[in-house]
Amino acid sequence: MCKNSFRNNVLIVFMILPLALQAQDQYLAEIGVTAGNGYYLGDANEMPFKNSSLVYGSVFRYRIDPRLSVRVEWNHGTVEGKYFNSTGETLNFGNSFNAVDINGEFNFFDLMQKSNSRNSKKYSTYIFAGLGTTIYANESSNTVTAFSIPFGVGFKYKVSTRFNVNLQWNMRWLSSDDLEAVNDLNNAQRLNGSNPLNKDFFSTVTLGITFDFLKKPCDCKSKW
Repeated sequence: MCKNSFRNNVLIVFMILPLALQAQDQYLAEIGVTAGNGYYLGDANEMPFKNSSLVYGSVFRYRIDPRLSVRVEWNHGTVEGKYFNSTGETLNFGNSFNAVDINGEFNFFDLMQKSNSRNSKKYSTYIFAGLGTTIYANESSNTVTAFSIPFGVGFKYKVSTRFNVNLQWNMRWLSSDDLEAVNDLNNAQRLNGSNPLNKDFFSTVTLGITFDFLKKPCDCKSKW
């Protein structure tokens, strides 16, 4: 009798375990950290990745469904480079900033770990675009809050049931032209510049790690 009871309990556990693991895959949100390199394109630099510097931040992502997400991201970095002043001397500059973006993301695959769905994947490429603000000090030490448009591409991979990694390239267009905080690079006539509409850009290449939370209520009729 005891042996039969033990055997039945073992069978029940093995029958329930896959269902439990599948249920654990259904989470609506992620939170994590990012770090990588950033570079600026503007009046003192026209070459991508030139004078790149450390960038780090945090990210929150809410999944609308397996393909669509909304992401809120904060990044901190430093704009670095060299320029010629009015007397012809070569000088270095550096100016830190904080950027906050809200992006919409589209995954090219259903990013899930569901063994009963042939369309689900542990990985996906994605594209994104949105709106944001970039906060920094200008050449007069005044705080500037510039409107920005971030956009880019990335690659996501589910390392485990609740941990994810993603590699991302982000290009951010700013509505301002004084991100360098150097007066010699920003004349009153706004005739200098190397970018369309004479505005600054800042790009980042980052690696992020996120943790899933906010478990989704069970809905047997939905594939998500």
